[in-house]
Amino acid sequence: MNQLFRNFISKERVNSFRELTKTLVKMAGTDEVVPEEDESVPWVPNIVGLIFIIWLSSSDWLKRVTQPLIEQFPLLSYWPLAFIFVYMTILNWVDELWKQPQRKRDLQELMAIAKRAVAVLKEYDYDNLEDVIDAEVVINEYTERYGL
Repeated sequence: MNQLFRNFISKERVNSFRELTKTLVKMAGTDEVVPEEDESVPWVPNIVGLIFIIWLSSSDWLKRVTQPLIEQFPLLSYWPLAFIFVYMTILNWVDELWKQPQRKRDLQELMAIAKRAVAVLKEYDYDNLEDVIDAEVVINEYTERYGL
């Protein structure tokens, strides 16, 4: 299972590398702009899913099928809430997978900026700073892991 998600790029990983890159750019004194994170949410699937849930809960055939179960087990009357919870969880998981190519592009862009900032800092003999060493280690790890 660990190998399945080995190449998964999380939002937190990109954001932490973004902060490291901002620090390096500030230390190097360059005027490069570090791109901000994209805060988009999957609103179209959310709306479509909620319409589907409302349609299901208001349809007569579903009420006929589930009514005997609900009479026997009153707790089942809350199934739309459980369905919404499961649907939103699955939607967020699919959204995370959908955003992987964009996160990989973001990492590539940030790595290019970080490499330039590290080169400037090394030029001024600041290559022994902790942030520079961390950046080199992270850049090498991401290059190996994600093929950047």
